[in-house]
Amino acid sequence: MAEKKGDNHAESETEDKVDIANVDTRTAEGDIDSVDVAKTVSDDDVEDDAREVEELERQPLVNAKTHTATDFTDVGLWPVEIDHEIRAMLVRQESAAVQHLDHEFKEVARPGTKTKGDVRKLTKNWFFRDLRNGEKSLRTWMVYSPSREALFCFCCRLFSTGLSSFSADVGFTNWWKLNPKVYEHEASTSHAQAFLKWKELEIRLAERKVIDKVEQELIEKETKKWREILARLLDIVRFLAKQNLALRGH
Repeated sequence: MAEKKGDNHAESETEDKVDIANVDTRTAEGDIDSVDVAKTVSDDDVEDDAREVEELERQPLVNAKTHTATDFTDVGLWPVEIDHEIRAMLVRQESAAVQHLDHEFKEVARPGTKTKGDVRKLTKNWFFRDLRNGEKSLRTWMVYSPSREALFCFCCRLFSTGLSSFSADVGFTNWWKLNPKVYEHEASTSHAQAFLKWKELEIRLAERKVIDKVEQELIEKETKKWREILARLLDIVRFLAKQNLALRGH
């Protein structure tokens, strides 16, 4: 008897979890329209159906693979291994979101010395490069991590496999050697290759936005259609239940 009770309980739980995707939609829209239920369904029933549809829409869709609490605005908190999905998301986010130009940078004493005033700190000026015409150009690749208090290279962190301090997990913190390390890094071959890959992916993602917009419109149109079908199916089930009729054909 206990085993039979357990089976009944399992069947009850199965019935409660309605899988909309598995509803047999072989009945065409014309067939659904052919069932005249408008005269037998009250306004209260329609409101109940709408509430049920809204309740289904509110159920969150969670992707277990990408669900994470990582703060991607801090490069020092990024995962060591960055897959393509995360890389694309960070490129869409753009490096400006993780630069922290206006952060209050702390002074750091040079290790191994007690000389008064022998301290260094990062300044905002290092985020800009002086051009030959006297103008300043923003180093879009340079980003700062508040948690690690270190500098990183945005594109090298995403694409490069080199051994530069700017792409390492701990970042660059040797402020008294910013000159020449910054110039050496942005002139390196590995940085140039990573920068090129960054811009190529940025262009591909920008072109993809146009395609995604069209696809999104099609998805929304299809979603609206199936919501209407679902509402009609619910009306049919309510009508058959009120008339005490079986859920089957003739």
